[in-house]
Amino acid sequence: MKHAVWKKTIVFLLAACMVLTLGGVATFVQAEPGDIAEVNGTPYATLDDALAAVQTAAQQGPVTIKLLENVQIPNGQHIEVAAGMQVTLDFNGCILSKTDESNDAPIENHGTMQIVDTKGGGGIDGGNRCINNYGNMVIDAGRYTTFIGTGGTAIQNKATDAVMTINDCDVDASVFAFANAGTATINGGTFKNTSCSSCTPNWAYTAKSTGTLYFNNGQVDGVQGALAISAGYAEIKGGTFTAHACEIHGAKNAFYALYVAGEEDEVKCVVYDGTFTSEGNYAAVLVGNDNTGGDGGINAAATSEIKGGTFVATVQGVPALKGAPNTGNPIVTGGSFSSDVRAYVPAGSTTKQNDQGQYVITPANDALFKIGNVGYLTLADAVAAVPADGTQTTITMLNDAQGDGAVVKEGQNIVFDLGGHTYNVNGNLVGSAGTETSGMQLLKGSVVTLKNGTLTSDKAKILVQNYCNLTLDGVKLDGTQSSSCGYVLSNNFGNTVVTGNTTITAGTGKVAFDLWYGMSDAYKDGVSITFDKNFTGTVTGKVEYGPANPQYVDWEGKTALSIQGGTFDTQFVASNGNDMKQANISVSGGTFTSGDVLDYLAPGFELKKNANGTFGVVKKPDTSGQTTTSTDQKTNPKTGVAA
Repeated sequence: MKHAVWKKTIVFLLAACMVLTLGGVATFVQAEPGDIAEVNGTPYATLDDALAAVQTAAQQGPVTIKLLENVQIPNGQHIEVAAGMQVTLDFNGCILSKTDESNDAPIENHGTMQIVDTKGGGGIDGGNRCINNYGNMVIDAGRYTTFIGTGGTAIQNKATDAVMTINDCDVDASVFAFANAGTATINGGTFKNTSCSSCTPNWAYTAKSTGTLYFNNGQVDGVQGALAISAGYAEIKGGTFTAHACEIHGAKNAFYALYVAGEEDEVKCVVYDGTFTSEGNYAAVLVGNDNTGGDGGINAAATSEIKGGTFVATVQGVPALKGAPNTGNPIVTGGSFSSDVRAYVPAGSTTKQNDQGQYVITPANDALFKIGNVGYLTLADAVAAVPADGTQTTITMLNDAQGDGAVVKEGQNIVFDLGGHTYNVNGNLVGSAGTETSGMQLLKGSVVTLKNGTLTSDKAKILVQNYCNLTLDGVKLDGTQSSSCGYVLSNNFGNTVVTGNTTITAGTGKVAFDLWYGMSDAYKDGVSITFDKNFTGTVTGKVEYGPANPQYVDWEGKTALSIQGGTFDTQFVASNGNDMKQANISVSGGTFTSGDVLDYLAPGFELKKNANGTFGVVKKPDTSGQTTTSTDQKTNPKTGVAA
């Protein structure tokens, strides 16, 4: 392919303008014949013709520019996407280049821009920079190289309101490969530099963020360091980050794979996954910087929550993780480390070495609960650690315990696996302000499963107050330990499913469970309880059914009880003067001590009195196919069918 070069003499329509704007403010002459670019599929022989076509096309909608030749931009100029424009640039295997040392990148975006490379091998060779983004940019491909070590950045998300997504690219930079001041998401690609503070006066971490960064995958390699988070917020959910020893100066000039320090403002970085390796003499990860004289910037607070990943310092005796005493606060709840990080794990957790010699997180000996490998000393601490984004999280009980009640908030999705143990709520009770009378309060918008153990209380008036979608699976709810426990399970909203060998036991004359409709408009959608076909347990105590206000119209349609199995030593009672004959109760299975269940049998079912005086619910015989036979017709005594 030909190499298109602009002549030194350029005629500007506006003499003061020093950019080659896609709005068409510059004219230049191509030195060699041939088409150099397409605009929306139409080829143009000169770049000024192409950019003029872009100006016209942009008035109609999005524009696609496809390079057909390599293009070198003169010193002092750049290609600019103006605000309001929507442009896709396809390198098409071609190279856009610029050789000057200024901070004037070949591409400056103020609009909406996407970069692709349909042929592969294309990209930008920038002297000092490749891209300055002030708008909204998506990079889907390309290679980006800088070779002049004067402190520039190959790809820079430059404005605080700029948005950039990098789905794939390869960056090989003389100093910074990537810098973010706005909001950036990285989903792959490689970012490299080899700048060393002893090799050159201009050195840097390979990637740096002072805004908001979401790093999901990719490879970051450097000598001075791989990734620096100096202000703002960052999440890391995968990738490899390596601080390599300098080929000349060795480990003394290799610093951190991850550096989290408040050099420009307070900073927080959450690490979910990734591999962080340092070949230097300092640490694989440093959180905080207490240095003075400007080396630590303004020394603002720095926090890093490490939830997973692999952290390795290859030099013997060098820590995998280090916090600064005054400004750094690392909190470790997961991951594996080449050194002991016990000082940074929360109460309830400790560390131990695995078979590979790595230190991993494990519950401490005095932990009562765990989430994954993280231990917690109290139930409230464990519940507080569950996110409110709907992610299902299992809290496992490790030993019999007693303590405060717990509130499950909207958005939390918790499986309480009691592990065969008993939890006694004998501390602070929970509930709405001024009415803290419950052992557990499960709020609307949450999802909860209680299983495999016993929940009780020697002081609660309501053992479990439920407003959520609740599953009881092989759990024992024991309301007999508190003389004031009037309700074992109070259901005010949501759908409850009871299954397995669950038991709900109330004290004498007390309520095992209720359905209480319409406490407020927030709960007008109703409440239901289903004892499914797999329920083999027992319910002992009253079953209350009713509305907060008897004047509600058709509330029964939203207050449903279905019983398909199990054993019930109970009676059905109205809770607010309502007519139980109208109750929305359907019984199609189970065994009952009281015959009043007859009023609630589902169509096609009937009661059968058992030898022990209880009543079983069975299907009625199917008589639809029977025919009349003579009185002298004999029948088979085993089958009852006519012989």
